[in-house]
Amino acid sequence: MDRESHLRLWPEAVWYDGHPCYHRSSVALLGVARVCHADGVKVLLNGEGSDELFGGYSAHARAYQEFSWRARLE
Repeated sequence: MDRESHLRLWPEAVWYDGHPCYHRSSVALLGVARVCHADGVKVLLNGEGSDELFGGYSAHARAYQEFSWRARLE
Protein backbone atom coordinates (compact mmCIF):
# COMPACT_ATOMS: atom_id res chain seq x y z
CA MET A 1 0.00 0.00 0.00
CA ASP A 2 1.44 3.34 -0.95
CA ARG A 3 1.58 6.39 1.31
CA GLU A 4 -1.34 8.18 -0.34
CA SER A 5 -3.65 5.17 -0.04
CA HIS A 6 -2.65 4.71 3.58
CA LEU A 7 -3.38 8.33 4.46
CA ARG A 8 -6.66 8.26 2.54
CA LEU A 9 -7.92 5.14 4.37
CA TRP A 10 -6.64 6.14 7.82
CA PRO A 11 -9.66 8.24 8.95
CA GLU A 12 -12.05 5.50 7.84
CA ALA A 13 -10.03 2.81 9.66
CA VAL A 14 -10.21 4.90 12.83
CA TRP A 15 -13.97 5.22 12.39
CA TYR A 16 -14.43 1.45 11.98
CA ASP A 17 -12.09 0.66 14.88
CA GLY A 18 -13.95 3.07 17.14
CA HIS A 19 -10.69 4.30 18.66
CA PRO A 20 -7.39 5.70 17.42
CA CYS A 21 -5.40 3.27 15.27
CA TYR A 22 -2.55 1.91 17.35
CA HIS A 23 -1.01 -0.13 14.56
CA ARG A 24 -0.45 0.52 10.89
CA SER A 25 -2.02 -2.87 10.21
CA SER A 26 -5.52 -1.47 10.87
CA VAL A 27 -5.32 0.65 7.74
CA ALA A 28 -3.68 -2.11 5.71
CA LEU A 29 -6.36 -4.62 6.76
CA LEU A 30 -9.06 -2.19 5.64
CA GLY A 31 -7.33 -1.99 2.26
CA VAL A 32 -7.16 -5.79 2.01
CA ALA A 33 -10.83 -6.06 2.97
CA ARG A 34 -11.77 -3.57 0.25
CA VAL A 35 -9.89 -5.51 -2.42
CA CYS A 36 -11.38 -8.81 -1.27
CA HIS A 37 -14.89 -7.34 -1.22
CA ALA A 38 -14.41 -6.05 -4.77
CA ASP A 39 -13.39 -9.59 -5.80
CA GLY A 40 -16.55 -11.05 -4.25
CA VAL A 41 -14.98 -12.55 -1.13
CA LYS A 42 -17.58 -12.80 1.65
CA VAL A 43 -15.54 -13.99 4.64
CA LEU A 44 -11.98 -13.30 5.78
CA LEU A 45 -10.17 -14.80 8.73
CA ASN A 46 -7.51 -12.73 10.41
CA GLY A 47 -5.00 -13.30 13.14
CA GLU A 48 -1.39 -12.55 13.84
CA GLY A 49 -0.82 -15.61 16.00
CA SER A 50 1.31 -13.59 18.38
CA ASP A 51 -0.54 -14.82 21.46
CA GLU A 52 -0.02 -18.44 20.40
CA LEU A 53 3.72 -17.83 20.07
CA PHE A 54 3.94 -17.34 23.83
CA GLY A 55 1.49 -20.05 24.88
CA GLY A 56 -1.76 -18.18 24.37
CA TYR A 57 -3.69 -16.32 26.98
CA SER A 58 -3.01 -17.08 30.63
CA ALA A 59 -6.45 -18.71 31.02
CA HIS A 60 -5.60 -21.16 28.25
CA ALA A 61 -2.24 -21.93 29.86
CA ARG A 62 -3.94 -22.62 33.21
CA ALA A 63 -6.52 -24.87 31.57
CA TYR A 64 -3.78 -26.81 29.80
CA GLN A 65 -1.83 -27.23 33.02
CA GLU A 66 -4.91 -28.48 34.86
CA PHE A 67 -5.81 -30.87 32.07
CA SER A 68 -2.29 -32.29 31.83
CA TRP A 69 -2.15 -32.70 35.62
CA ARG A 70 -5.43 -34.65 35.63
CA ALA A 71 -4.31 -36.80 32.73
CA ARG A 72 -1.21 -37.87 34.65
CA LEU A 73 -3.36 -39.09 37.56
CA GLU A 74 -5.42 -41.43 35.37
